[in-house]
Amino acid sequence: MLVLGFSYPFIAGLAYVWIDIVKPQDLAYFLINGWSLSLIASVVAVLSYVFARHKKSFKFTPEICLLIIFAAWMTYTSFHADPRLFSWNKWDWAFKVVIFTIFISVVFRSRVHFEALILTIIFSVATISFSSGVKTALGGGGYGVLAILGGDNSGLGESSTLAAVCVMQLPLLHYVYKHSIIFPRNRLFHLFIWMIVAITILTIVGTSARTGLVACVFLLLCYLLRSKRKLIWSLVIILAMGIFLTVDLGDTAWGSRMSTIDSYNQDSSALGRLKVWQWTLNFIAENPLGGGFDAFKLNGISKVTEEAVEYYEPGVINGKAFHNIYFEVLGEQGIIGFAIYISLLVMTLLKLQKTRVFGGDNVEFAWARDLALRLRDALLTLLVSGMFIGIAYQCYIFYLIAITISLRQLLPKVHTLANPSTDYATST
Repeated sequence: MLVLGFSYPFIAGLAYVWIDIVKPQDLAYFLINGWSLSLIASVVAVLSYVFARHKKSFKFTPEICLLIIFAAWMTYTSFHADPRLFSWNKWDWAFKVVIFTIFISVVFRSRVHFEALILTIIFSVATISFSSGVKTALGGGGYGVLAILGGDNSGLGESSTLAAVCVMQLPLLHYVYKHSIIFPRNRLFHLFIWMIVAITILTIVGTSARTGLVACVFLLLCYLLRSKRKLIWSLVIILAMGIFLTVDLGDTAWGSRMSTIDSYNQDSSALGRLKVWQWTLNFIAENPLGGGFDAFKLNGISKVTEEAVEYYEPGVINGKAFHNIYFEVLGEQGIIGFAIYISLLVMTLLKLQKTRVFGGDNVEFAWARDLALRLRDALLTLLVSGMFIGIAYQCYIFYLIAITISLRQLLPKVHTLANPSTDYATST
């Protein structure tokens, strides 16, 4: 991919995405072990674009401007962060995610590009979820027990994050299933997609992460509200709930973990998060510009129980993490950074909504309307999941934003070519 990337910038971009998600340098035993492959891929991608003969026109959209401002603001807060936090370590990868989001927005400009990027994300996640799904099928699931490929409690190695991302990619699989132009949409391809769906669901169950259940319920409701067969879907959901409530799942790893959802006031993990969120609000009241990356370490919270809150010894810089993307951004980037982040998300969702009605009933743009719908479902799933996990700067949210920006920049041009005499084309 890197070799082809010298001639085609978008292929080098795909290589970067694959490396960014799979992290092969951390899985290898020799040769590439420890290499900075993402840096190599990013350099190849940028140089390939710079020296490309036929560059796509670049347009500073409001979203791209916000991404540039957000990258600059993250750098500012890192400069002013407490040096004991070592904020630059997190800045290093978070900054690259934001900058590469801009690169994707500029380089990926065709339907083939969008699908190739979506497939790369799906296959990259499947690299991790395949082994986890098979282990679950063989009875090896359980929260904190399921052996995840490359599991180091970061990225997809963290159970809750893996569960949320697996649910996120279900709408993307739906889009590829219906509209793929890279693969022939025959029975073999459809079987292949269903196999990935099955492995994905097994992984969600195997992680025993409560975030995965919440994300699944939310995504199911999204599909239910749009379904023309609401009665049938409602009966299926009621039946599933009846089975869930009557069948004793307490002896299973998944059931015992899910049973703690309604007892959050007794769960130390949930109590700890509530305490950290309260601390974040108080911290921002005194430090409105934020504390920089990993500012949560300043809370000093070691353990939270119903009886008391335990803190680390004086002088120890550590604490409980935010476990929430909104409090994560608020605590680290302050009110200004939080406003930029939320504005970027809101503008993306609004742009997806506009794309959903683009072209009216024109069959030519059906793929774009459906892509916008699936992107919205995927993004909202991550935003709901983000209430319980700290993935504010991870690539998954930003890649969906990048595809949205590129999609909206492509459609006016397609519309202009298809209908050169329309008012829309004239205004463009």
